[in-house]
Amino acid sequence: ASPATAQDLKVDPAFEGKFDERLILEHDGLVDLALSPNNNGGQNDFMLLVTKEGQVYVLTDYQSDSPSPPTLALDISRRICFNGERGLLSVAIHPDFGPKTSWVYLYYTHFQDECYSGTSSQHGTTTRGTFNR
Repeated sequence: ASPATAQDLKVDPAFEGKFDERLILEHDGLVDLALSPNNNGGQNDFMLLVTKEGQVYVLTDYQSDSPSPPTLALDISRRICFNGERGLLSVAIHPDFGPKTSWVYLYYTHFQDECYSGTSSQHGTTTRGTFNR
């Protein structure tokens, strides 16, 4: 893909020429991403990518000119509804992420028996889990 121009991005003229876009990943179905705190180009930097269908991927070399494909870290598709605007919708990494605080937060639409009938109200669920790399 070619770099975007200021006109493509509708960049404010004051910032024209100051924004550079670089494609790092093309992946169908991504709805959110989160960067590990204190990213400084070190080997512990990572990016979490989530799909509406309930998969969480890890991308470790996203700052590289040719990053490796992301690795599937978690699949919660059996726990969620992902039709319409439902699904795994967000991911966040604890701001003090590290050996003592390896928490990752997920927000998703919880699966219920009537999930796909459209007759029940759906409940958003926020969970916290540990992510050990």
